[in-house]
Formats: sequence, C-alpha cells, structure tokens
Amino acid sequence: MKEENQNLNKIVTIVIAVIAVIIAVVGVVMHMKNDGTTVNPETGQKVENKATKVEFGGYEYQIPAGVTASVQGTKLFIYGPSNKWVACLLTQAGASYDQLLSVKDQIKTSLANQPQAKTEGYNLSNAVTEEKEYGGKKFLITRDIATKTYNIDITYSAFEENSVYVISVTKSNGDKMTDQERNAAYSIVASAKKTA
Repeated sequence: MKEENQNLNKIVTIVIAVIAVIIAVVGVVMHMKNDGTTVNPETGQKVENKATKVEFGGYEYQIPAGVTASVQGTKLFIYGPSNKWVACLLTQAGASYDQLLSVKDQIKTSLANQPQAKTEGYNLSNAVTEEKEYGGKKFLITRDIATKTYNIDITYSAFEENSVYVISVTKSNGDKMTDQERNAAYSIVASAKKTA
C-alpha cells in the first residue's frame, strides 16, 4: 500500500508537468496555418515538410516525410501532416514507466483532480488509459481527453532509469486521433538513438 501511494504521488508530480505540456501544445496549435504549413511560434518562420532527423536532449529522432519537428527549449514539438495534429515531447524524472503502469487505473482521476484541468474544462468521461506498442516501444496512453475545442492524448513511455517521456498529442475541432496518427507520433519517440 505504501509503495502504491508513493507511485501515486509521483504520478501527481508528473501530471503537473503534463498539464504544462498541454498548455504549450494548445499555444502551438494556435500558430498553425490552414495552408498545410507550420509556423514556428518562436521565430515566425515556416517549417519545411520533409523527412529529417532532429536532435533533442542528447538523442536523435527520425522524422518522416510529411511530419515536421521543432525543438523549443526543453520541448520537442511534432506537427502532423497538414497540421492535423501537434505533439509535444519532453522528459520527466521522478518515476519509471513500470511505476506509472502499476497505477494506470488512477491516472484519469489524478488528471481530473488537477486545478488546471478543471479550469480548462477537461472532460475525461470518455477517456481510456491503455498500454499500446508503436515502433517496438510500449506507451501508456490516456486518450480521448476532451475540451470544448481539442481532443488530447497524454502518453508516457520509458526514457532512462527513473525517467519517462511525456507526450501530449492534440487535435483541434474535437476530432479524435486515429491509430495511424498515433503511430506517426509515437514511432518518432521509438526511433530515439543516443547521440555520441
């Protein structure tokens, strides 16, 4: 019981980071243009839509054609084809993937109880937390978190010892992510290779 409470406390800490990521993603979505291009909110420049590699946090990630990426401080933003979705990736120390998996049934409740989630009007009634595999890597996804305008996935995956990737994927107009879109976003995370 004590270990489960410690894991839950770690989740709450990570959830606070997740809410900050969601707010950042929503800000980026506001900078997306409808002409199929993406504008970097820090520079105001268009981001090219070609296959590339991106270095972020000591790792290299493979970005497929049609998907773009932009490093902004401690976050990696990933923009889906024609800007149909945007993801934000960061790493968070303090809990392992296995610890989060052991309390997966409590993640929705923990998210719902965050003041920022209440302020933003997150609806978790149709949200589902499940483990899935993309690109040979396991992801713990809480999907279909709804707001008035957005549909959000909050996802965790193993990073380094006692650290996890935190990924927020957002679609506008209340549209839900498809499994193909999740594969595009999460396979980028799975492609990580430590740089020399």
